[in-house]
Amino acid sequence: MNQTESAPHEQRANVVRQLAAAFYDGLLLLAILFLASALTVPLTSRGIIATDSLFISMYIFVVCFLFFGWFWTHGGKTLGMRIWHIKLLRRDGTPVSWAQAFARFITALPAWGLFLFSLIHLYVPAEYQFSLFASWLKGYEVLLFFISLAWVVADHWKNSWRDRLTRTKVILTK
Repeated sequence: MNQTESAPHEQRANVVRQLAAAFYDGLLLLAILFLASALTVPLTSRGIIATDSLFISMYIFVVCFLFFGWFWTHGGKTLGMRIWHIKLLRRDGTPVSWAQAFARFITALPAWGLFLFSLIHLYVPAEYQFSLFASWLKGYEVLLFFISLAWVVADHWKNSWRDRLTRTKVILTK
């Protein structure tokens, strides 16, 4: 069996399962980010580190990557993936490496970043938003939301560009 083939008994996970797992993982990640952010309060409240510093941004980025990377490299399943009975593997059926997990995480950022950005502009009151891009978004928030939603869905489609690039597959385990 070559690397692009699946085992005959394996079934690729459909987009609905993958998005449902992503929703569950997003809720869990949000809770972890609350805790991770709380750990920075002693440093930011004393002025040792600015809340908008590159260090804080990199720290949050690393926490997010470690969340996904740990699960993907240790069993191939996040909590959401366990609930929805899906698993991330290399094409040959072996566990994902840290390098593949990082590549998969990085390649997901544009789609999910745009999706979250559009949600913020749709639902968060303007006075609480970062206003750098607000002027060009006036009237295009809904369009941006649907474009980003289509990208997220396409990103989780069977044999997506992310799967091909990272040489991974998301399979059904039940």
